[in-house]
This record gives sequence, C-alpha cells and structure tokens, in this order.
Amino acid sequence: MKANPTAQGVEVILQTRKGQQLQVTNRSAGNSFIADIPNAQLRLPGGEAFRFRSQKPIAGINEITVTNFDANTIRVTAIGEASLPTVELSESQSEGLIFSVASVASSAPSQQAPQTPQKPEAGQPGSQTQPSLPSAQSDEPIELVVTGEQDGYRVPDASTATRTDTPIRDIPASIQVIPQEVIRDQGATSSREALRNVSGVIFSTGGGNRAENFIVRGFGITGTQFQNGIRDDFYTTRTQIDLANIDRIEVLKGPASVLFGRAEPAGIINYVTKQPLLNPYYNVSLTAGSYSFYRPAIDFSGPLTADKKLAYRLNVAYENAGSFRDFVDTERFIVAPTLAWQISPDTKLSAEVSYLHDARPIDRGLIVLSNNQVANIPISRLLGNAKDNQFAETRATLYLDQRFNSNLSLRSAFRYTNSSEKYLDGGSMATFSGPLRNDRFLSVMEGQGAQLYETYKSQNDLIAKFNTGSIQHTVLFGLEFARQSFRLSPSRSRSAGEYQYQLAKSPLTLILDSQQS
Repeated sequence: MKANPTAQGVEVILQTRKGQQLQVTNRSAGNSFIADIPNAQLRLPGGEAFRFRSQKPIAGINEITVTNFDANTIRVTAIGEASLPTVELSESQSEGLIFSVASVASSAPSQQAPQTPQKPEAGQPGSQTQPSLPSAQSDEPIELVVTGEQDGYRVPDASTATRTDTPIRDIPASIQVIPQEVIRDQGATSSREALRNVSGVIFSTGGGNRAENFIVRGFGITGTQFQNGIRDDFYTTRTQIDLANIDRIEVLKGPASVLFGRAEPAGIINYVTKQPLLNPYYNVSLTAGSYSFYRPAIDFSGPLTADKKLAYRLNVAYENAGSFRDFVDTERFIVAPTLAWQISPDTKLSAEVSYLHDARPIDRGLIVLSNNQVANIPISRLLGNAKDNQFAETRATLYLDQRFNSNLSLRSAFRYTNSSEKYLDGGSMATFSGPLRNDRFLSVMEGQGAQLYETYKSQNDLIAKFNTGSIQHTVLFGLEFARQSFRLSPSRSRSAGEYQYQLAKSPLTLILDSQQS
C-alpha cells in the first residue's frame, strides 16, 4: 500500500499481485459513507493483515479508513465532520476502483501544512497504531485507488466465446466457466464430474466405459470438444480426458459456436490447460475414494531463469480404481510438462507436451429386454471379457503469440496428436450381433487388433483493434488447417498392411441368469 501526496490532496493506492475489476456495495450511516468490496483482502508483502487510517486528510473529512472487515471483505469508510461526504465511484481498467472524496469547507478553517505520508504498518485489523495522511485545504477531490485479487468462483474473462480475451460481461452469448477452484474444491477428476455444474449439459454415453460424451441443449457433441480453442476430434481422443493439466472448462452454449468452424449449433466445450507461473508453486495431493480408488498427483511450476523469462509447469497424476462392476479395474497415468519463453515484451513462445496411458476393460452395461425393462441380473455383472484394452495418447502443441503494436497481434498454434486403442489377445467387446433371442441369449463378439490415429492441426488468428468515432472494434481473421489419418490393424490371421478390422472368432453366447416377464 502507498500513500502519495498530490496537488489536489493525497492518493492512496492498494496494490496486489493481480488487479481485477471488483464489485462494490455502498451505503451511508449518519455522516459516514461505507463501501464494501467482497472477495478481497488487504495484505502486506509478508502476508500480514493490516488496517489503514487517515485522520482529517482534507477539509470537512474527519477520517478515511480501509480495513479488512472480515475474512472475505474490504471496507472503505469516509466520515464527514458535519455532513455526509460526497463520494464518487469510478472504474479504471488499468488501476481498479477509484473513490473520489470531495473536500468540504469546515466551519473553522485552519491552515495545515502537508506532511510526508508514511507506509502502513502490519498489525491486526483492529490496530490503532496507524499512519496519518497529509491534510489539505482544497475544494478539489482526492482519489482512493483500490485494486485487489478476485477470490471465489467468479471468472471475469473467457476466451472461448470470441477467441479473444474479452470480459464475459461484454459478450452477448451464454458462456459458463468452471474454474480451477471449483474443480479442486469438488475433487473432480473427470469431465463428467466437473460438467455437472453447467446447466443444459448432460452426460450421455461412455462408449463402453471409454470416452465421455455429452449433450448440450439437446444436441450430442460427441467428438467435438476443444482444448485451448483447437478441436479434438473423435480421432484425437480415444479415452476420457484427464483433468490433471486442465485449469478450467469453458462451455459456450448456442449458435455462437459457429466461430469455431466444425461444431454443433448447440455449443462447444473448451478445456483450457494450466500455464507456467512466474512465482514458485508446488502442490502434492492424494485423492482416495470408494471401490479402491486412489489418485496421487503433483503440480509444480515456477521460473527457470532469474529474469523469469523462461518458466515451466509439470503435472503428473496416477490413478488406480475398481468399480461397482466386478472385474472392471482402471489404471491410468498422465505426464504433462509445459514451457513458456517470453522472448521479448511482444513475443511469447510456449510448448506443451502430454502423454496419457489408460488401461480398462470395455463395459457396455446391462441389457434391456423386449418390454423395455432391464434384465434381472446383478448390477455388478460384467457382460464381456475383463481383459484390459490399452489406450495411449501423445500430443505436442507449440504456441506463438506475437504483438506487432497495441492494435495488431498474431496468435499461431500447431498441434500433433498420436492416439491408439489396442485390444489384447482374447479381449472382447459386448457388441450385439443381433437381437436378444428369447430375452435370454446375448451374442458377444470377441476380437483383437488395434486402432491407430494421427492428427496434424495448424491454427492462425490475426486480431486487429480500431475505432470508428467513439465505437471500439475488435476484428479476428482466422485460418485453420487439419489433417487426420487412421489405420485399423487386422487380427493375426491377416497381413499387417491390410486396411480392414476383422472379428477374429465366432460369436460367444451368454445366458442371462433369469428371464423377466
């Protein structure tokens, strides 16, 4: 916190690590003007709380105080000598909230020489040992500038709706953000758990316990999720997305999804990855739950050079879990390092790499009989083979952000993805070869082989800002190129070069325990 004398009076500035727009609730009580700033706290660099107090800073004002009213609120109070002070509230994108307190001529004018302001001292919020601000005999207002870090679950900005860093309040579209705080507090480890927070988004199918598909406003968006604004097709992701390296999830609902090209008219789901931090950060966690679920994870970040131009972030997680279904066990791990290089104030280069390995059997659930009732068999019954399918995904992304001037910038990205799904010898899928015969006999096709997928994607966005009179414009011109290839490896009975997937064995027959009338 700083207190600087000005020609009009004094300027009090509250500085934090990250200034964001704050919401203010104000009221009056007698001669006191009271403004509460929620989700913010006054802290010294060492982390100690403090209270700022200025007595008679200008004519007609008895006192101005800035305190931590409670654990989540800053309170600004201006007390007039004989009447309620005149306080104007304005907002500055570069500084924060500005309280302008007008000077009021006192009934007994006095000449007071300005004093040199002092720095506030650490102490408890109720401390009475506080510095004083200079007094001034002037009818000009003084400014109290407050900036702070927004706590809680509110996210002011999102890049999904416009592909630019535009405040959500300025976007005429329905967009909802699930920030890292929600993911962490809920202990979510999968998209299904995190997206429960979004209205109009419903989990639809799991692809035999492999992927996670969702319905948005009645439209299925299978295979059209995005990561950092780049589309992840069905060919890209063969298994469930891991949240270990995901910072937040942004859901854009409605036809504004047309901005991303190939997308459903109901909207898109965009996963935003964690980025390197300029201050050291170390987090180690362990999550445990029912059905022998346990998941250790680490999240490390910080600068690699003294000038902080090169920073890293490393996310690693391992998961091992059972299921309410017999013989359905899951084992997965992910390693995701990221490097960011601030080459110059106008040029930034980032590289992300992630490797995900997942092993689990295919589980397509129970059977529905001809009367639309679930077969009378235990819910724990696995209708298939318990041998694991192996899923592996490697992706590497290179980002370049170049600012030519204050009104023109370029953002480029290139991503390579290699993903595979392999059926082990004797691995079977509960795939029906025909109708359920007599509501008792189920055919299960058993196969072996592999599915291999590769994608190459290049995305370039040119962003320009200009004014026409008093109207500000932001124009984005984008170009994206994508190349996808896949190969279905045959079973051992055929040559490796043949472009065909074969069911290796004859259908098996399972008999349900009982028939439901």
